[in-house]
Amino acid sequence: MKITRFCLVRHGETDWNVARRLQGHTDIPLNQHGITQARQMAKALKAIHLQFDVLYTSDLRRAADTAAAVEKQF
Repeated sequence: MKITRFCLVRHGETDWNVARRLQGHTDIPLNQHGITQARQMAKALKAIHLQFDVLYTSDLRRAADTAAAVEKQF
């Protein structure tokens, strides 16, 4: 039997997260701290030898940029 595993990763920080504003589907980019968080998450996933067959993300820049950081490590 084949096992399917999911790894859910939340996007990095945005300025609206810091201000405690709801973003919804407003396309707010990652701030500098969020970019660093995305890179750190990517390195952490690589360090535990997690492998991906596919990455899915929303069309929002903050999510796509976080996924791109992960993709770069693999």
